[in-house]
Amino acid sequence: MLNPKSDRSNYGMLLHAPDGYRLRNAICTTYSMDLETLMASVIALSLNEETDSELRHPLNDLHAIRSVADKLIVFCEAGQIVAPTHSSTLLTLLENMVVEVALKKVGTQKYYPSFHPKTWIILYDNDEGDIWGRFIVMSRNLTTDRSWDVSVMIEGKSSNKKEEKNLPLVDFVSFLQTFVKDHKDRNERILKDIKKYISSLEFKVDDPFSGYDIIPMGYKNSAKMTEKDLWLKEPSELLIVSPFLDKETIAHWNSWNNTQMKLVTRVTELDSIRDCHENMEVYTLRTEIVEGERNIPEIVDSDDKSILREDIHSKMYFWHKGEDKRLYVGSMNASHRGLNVNCEMMLALYYSDRGTVSLNKLWTEMANTDKKDSPFELVDWDLLIDDEKEVDEREQLAQDIKTLCRCSLVANVLNNGGEYDVKILSEDTIPTNITIASMLAPNNKQNLNKETTIKGLKELELSEFYIVTAHGNTQNVSKLIRISTTPMPENRKEMILTNYLDKPEKFIRYIGLVLAGNDSYNQSCQLNAILNTNQTKGGVTTQAPALYEQLLKASVYNPEQINEIAEIVAQIKSGDIITKEFRDMFAMFYDKEGVRHGNK
Repeated sequence: MLNPKSDRSNYGMLLHAPDGYRLRNAICTTYSMDLETLMASVIALSLNEETDSELRHPLNDLHAIRSVADKLIVFCEAGQIVAPTHSSTLLTLLENMVVEVALKKVGTQKYYPSFHPKTWIILYDNDEGDIWGRFIVMSRNLTTDRSWDVSVMIEGKSSNKKEEKNLPLVDFVSFLQTFVKDHKDRNERILKDIKKYISSLEFKVDDPFSGYDIIPMGYKNSAKMTEKDLWLKEPSELLIVSPFLDKETIAHWNSWNNTQMKLVTRVTELDSIRDCHENMEVYTLRTEIVEGERNIPEIVDSDDKSILREDIHSKMYFWHKGEDKRLYVGSMNASHRGLNVNCEMMLALYYSDRGTVSLNKLWTEMANTDKKDSPFELVDWDLLIDDEKEVDEREQLAQDIKTLCRCSLVANVLNNGGEYDVKILSEDTIPTNITIASMLAPNNKQNLNKETTIKGLKELELSEFYIVTAHGNTQNVSKLIRISTTPMPENRKEMILTNYLDKPEKFIRYIGLVLAGNDSYNQSCQLNAILNTNQTKGGVTTQAPALYEQLLKASVYNPEQINEIAEIVAQIKSGDIITKEFRDMFAMFYDKEGVRHGNK
């Protein structure tokens, strides 16, 4: 289960729909994210393909985004979207999916609480009307980070009875709902649908577990880990895996004199617990793994020559007292902020095999202690060099961006004779060291004040995503934030679409992708090959019968495909891209009343 060589999960496959099902609605929560990883997740959700699949083509990306455009919400910590190194207008189609969460300080807190849960709540449905639900709890953010993380997935079918164990998840979704400010109709419809069904999902856990508890933390009436057995009751065995620590928290567990304890963390955290570890065996990842997995041939193919820096990022706790054995997995670090301040999500799994599971057996599986290639090494405290941490200017700059994200920001678009000016307004005091630029025009930077204007943007440079940079004396920190920006030009969506569907051949290829649905990539290629053979300038040719046949099948068995094509046809006005010949053919299957269904 926890062997790093054999038990690795593929993130994309965790999102794939079960056989016979399709995506209905989904929520993702994450602390940090980047838009490319979100795009990869969209591919996995919509096309059931690997995130690095050969399907990663702009037309397929466009199809994937449109397929989940009204089915996915991603909640992330405000100010923690990675600023892209290069941008694409396709990424602007992700705008409506993203909701930034900015938690407020409580009392005399120095730092803002973090929105830190890493979860997926996914509903799938099938042609029979059955609902299948999946809950994924992990320590992984929605980024390309290579660190070692852990995930747990539980899933099950919707029933007619309420599952009491799922009520904390319903409350969690209600908490998320309070942060929805824009696109309310879309977002509240998704959240309402998920809340309706998750309370009745019969989640199943696999061996060696027999039960679970869902433990959201960090908001009103949510659970407190400091009131749970993991914190209150001294066990006989305890395993702590956490990348970030503080002295206060580790000292509490270290005070248990009758507990066999192991702690896995990062080298950078060791200095903080130098005086409170005597009752623990403390481990870190081996240096050669942190500097690059390519040095461990048992873990990664030795032909891989790339250096992949990484470290522990898992948050996991094994607690054993008498007959009671539990594994806690999720987002909570072993720190005061993790236990008491941040919004977190943990899943407690109860072992069914109470007689054989032990800390030593779990550790043997994790660490391969009987092999020379164990990824972990025991800390030799005598060799540890005193590390006086310098105050990192980046920490203060990150706080400046978090402060900005808690300001009330709106952006107004002004048409200035073919170019556009964007006026950004705030009623709050803004940190004085920040510049801002549209994600699609990163070099057009302006100092951000209570009233700031970005001038001379082209239509395809408009976006609700903005790059903000906090400038320090020696360092800068850049992040992506989302600002409600209105009114966007009425033809903006058409401009984005025609940026990719700029020729009849590309439009027909895109129609082929839509009609291929969730079939295999080979079938999609075959269909596209048929539709593209011997094309004329008009884009519909002697192969029109093949296209007609596919449209006819879709009108009977997959009317949602006809609806998707109809949206594209309505948005693209150009006769040079969508010809009269195609529009006349499509009118046989769709008119102002909707899909004109064929007969089965």
